[in-house]
Amino acid sequence: MVIEVPKVLKILWIANIIIAIIHGIIYIFLPEATFLATQPYSTAAATLSRSLGISLFAFAIITTRAIMINDWEQIRLYAEYAILWMGGMIILGIWALTSLPIPAANIVLNIILIAGYIGFIIPYIYYYIQLRE
Repeated sequence: MVIEVPKVLKILWIANIIIAIIHGIIYIFLPEATFLATQPYSTAAATLSRSLGISLFAFAIITTRAIMINDWEQIRLYAEYAILWMGGMIILGIWALTSLPIPAANIVLNIILIAGYIGFIIPYIYYYIQLRE
């Protein structure tokens, strides 16, 4: 039995693709831009920034593939990956806010990113639970 993916979830995935590509480009090709207001530039930090950018591009590619498949059972693993990845990013952001010495501008950026991830993860979890039943 084929369980179709709701259109709202596909719209969320499209928004996620756009955001992931934009941030991926910034983190890969302009790592210096992420350090202008947040921290001193270093080669190690630029490498970590580019790693995050590649991760975001991979996330966008996998999401694009998930949109093309309309069978929930075939893309359930993607949904689990998306929930775990975003959950990890939320935990990492909260950890950075609470335990790392970071400048004020970085605090604001972290709060915005955490809010964005929470805005995506809540409907992902909702639809995951709804479609799993």
